[in-house]
Amino acid sequence: TCLFEHLDPRQGIHPMWGSRIFNYGRPEVRNFLIANALFWFKEYHVDGLRLDGVSTILRLDYGRIDGQWIPNMYGSYENLDGIEFLKHLNSIVKRQLPDVLMIAEEDVDWPDLTGEVDEVHLGFDYKWQLHFTNDLVRFLTSPASERPKHYDDLTSGLLYNYLEKHIISLSRDLTVFEAGQLYDRLPEKEDDKAALLRAAYVYLFAHPGKKLLAAGEEFDSFFFRELISFYKDHPALYAADYRESGFEWLNAMDAEKCAVSFIRRGVSPVSGKTEELIVICHFSSAEYPGYRLGVPREGTYEEIFNTDNEIYGGFGDINRGAIGSEPVVADGRTDSIRIRLAPYAACVLRRVPDVEEAD
Repeated sequence: TCLFEHLDPRQGIHPMWGSRIFNYGRPEVRNFLIANALFWFKEYHVDGLRLDGVSTILRLDYGRIDGQWIPNMYGSYENLDGIEFLKHLNSIVKRQLPDVLMIAEEDVDWPDLTGEVDEVHLGFDYKWQLHFTNDLVRFLTSPASERPKHYDDLTSGLLYNYLEKHIISLSRDLTVFEAGQLYDRLPEKEDDKAALLRAAYVYLFAHPGKKLLAAGEEFDSFFFRELISFYKDHPALYAADYRESGFEWLNAMDAEKCAVSFIRRGVSPVSGKTEELIVICHFSSAEYPGYRLGVPREGTYEEIFNTDNEIYGGFGDINRGAIGSEPVVADGRTDSIRIRLAPYAACVLRRVPDVEEAD
């Protein structure tokens, strides 16, 4: 007999995977699943759980065609029992263990996954944003000559960034399924692959959203140690991930050069001051010794991170010393600077405060 799943295959068997689907309407099934979650937290002391395939819990029609699923009591596709189960699960976990993380992997853009459990919100801490990964990987693995045509894949993440609290990654399924390692899928020649990936990971870490690295993803342990340390030292990169004040585009239209630039802002928990960083990521083999970049204010700027630094395996084509702004319009700004932009490189700059500002 079917103890945990539905008897009817239109409800109890997933046609895409051939796996069974829990009957979330049964109290004993709900209790079994919630007890399992609590067991992992309390006995094994895991920091969080990622629920895989949450779409199959939320939708009765997921992966099915007409005639393969049974509508709910209102004639619609929502799995009412599944929705209530997720709310019940998250409310109990947070009541007993408020510091653990509950993360949903979901690919049908179900609204209100994150946030406190209420009439509409399901109570997850984060949503693993699959679209970001798929779009960025599609951009990176496109032939270099075709990459400008896929430029929108590079910038699309901000279209949905503020709808949920997201976790973003470059690793989703890339190390375990037939797609293979991302490094091996890049079309660049061997010497350029690492440079392209370094730029991509700076883009990942500078983009709004919390970050996830899978085991074995760190192709250069020194670079990743430095990048993670840099990230932790600069609250502009994380303090306002889910507020529109924390991000501002400078140039999201430079498809020809395959470059993208933006501003990140965040308040330092130590000083209480707002930190402002400029990030530019370049994904082509061209070199631009005088790339003009708009800046939010006039003044002197300095580079504080560059993936082309020799210590990371680059060629050392970085910006050294002070960079003074000029009253030249660029990127919709009245002032701009000229920087060296190496092939397949990303760099981060900041404005040097005046004496009065420093005081």
